[in-house]
Amino acid sequence: MGKRTLFALYITTTLLVTGCAQVDRIPFTHQRDAQQGNIMTQEMVDELRPGMSQQQVRRIMGPPAVVDPFRTDRWDYVHTLRPGGGSMEKKRMTLKFEDGRLVDISGDLRPGHWEDS
Repeated sequence: MGKRTLFALYITTTLLVTGCAQVDRIPFTHQRDAQQGNIMTQEMVDELRPGMSQQQVRRIMGPPAVVDPFRTDRWDYVHTLRPGGGSMEKKRMTLKFEDGRLVDISGDLRPGHWEDS
């Protein structure tokens, strides 16, 4: 092979390999917010009351992100947000039910009135 052919092959290979590389942040480019899961606000959580039915909770919070088919008494809500390619924010919340009624809330968001009820 000639020098030109080898050089062209080298350039082509280099471009193909670097084209497969993942770059997390390219300077001066706009990156969209990446959001997954259930949006949870403190206002939504403050509406929850002990003894609410699963249907009432679903109306306020929406469907849970995770429901174990073998333990329908536990609902897990997860929300992740990476604003504009920045650091990831994650919120989790677990709701527990007994006989179809809300009995416990744990996680990053809790109703302020929960302890008083």
